[in-house]
Amino acid sequence: GSYDMERSFLSKLKAECGTAYTSKMEGMFKDMEMSRDIMSSYAAYASGATNAALASGKAVDMEVQVLTTGYWPVYPKYPNIILPSELLSKRDRFESYYNEKYQGRRIAWQYSLGNCIVKASFPKEKAPKELNVNVCQTLVLLCFQYEDGPDGRGLKLDDIMKKTGIDDRAELERVLQS
Repeated sequence: GSYDMERSFLSKLKAECGTAYTSKMEGMFKDMEMSRDIMSSYAAYASGATNAALASGKAVDMEVQVLTTGYWPVYPKYPNIILPSELLSKRDRFESYYNEKYQGRRIAWQYSLGNCIVKASFPKEKAPKELNVNVCQTLVLLCFQYEDGPDGRGLKLDDIMKKTGIDDRAELERVLQS
């Protein structure tokens, strides 16, 4: 498939331009392969709890890509982000699995790379819709899950900043515009 084509292209680049030119890309490929292995062994580890949660209809499924610092660009960090309990418990469960299996390695979560599929119901729609949104958009949408502000006319920017932990006002405005 496309993975084999990308591998082949990388080999040609390496032959043409040298190892120094392709070393970061090769590291990225190794990360992708390792992530697949980690997720398959994690799935086996987590399957008991996941099956019970799936049966109850309250499961939050999560897939993690483990990336090595240095091979990938630097991404914006959200140090004060406030994850909902459903995501927090999944993150913590993966983190403890990873820390147990790969002692000495440290995880730094890159929330700006995350995506979520959020099921949303709209008053004029019969069936719920699935929205594919990034983590910040998810947190903003969840602010409106149970309330529409004290006066029923929406939430203020400051309210959303407090609820989400997105403390960069300009960034939050971009998220709201999207």
